[in-house]
Amino acid sequence: MEKRPDLTLETISRELARFPASVSEEFEKARVQMPDSLTEAQRVEWAQSGVEIAQKTVRSWEAAAQYYRVSPAV
Repeated sequence: MEKRPDLTLETISRELARFPASVSEEFEKARVQMPDSLTEAQRVEWAQSGVEIAQKTVRSWEAAAQYYRVSPAV
């Protein structure tokens, strides 16, 4: 994954708005449940991975929503 210094959780949240609402909803739920032990950089990397999943194919947004849904438990 290419590191982009301009990325924040807020910019990623805006990127997710291009996909069906369930992706953003799952991201926001997971975002507040992620462990406090993660650094901001780790949180951004996690969030960006979901964006990359969502961009793969026409319906890969479903996989991205699932990725965000299970992330806090993993």
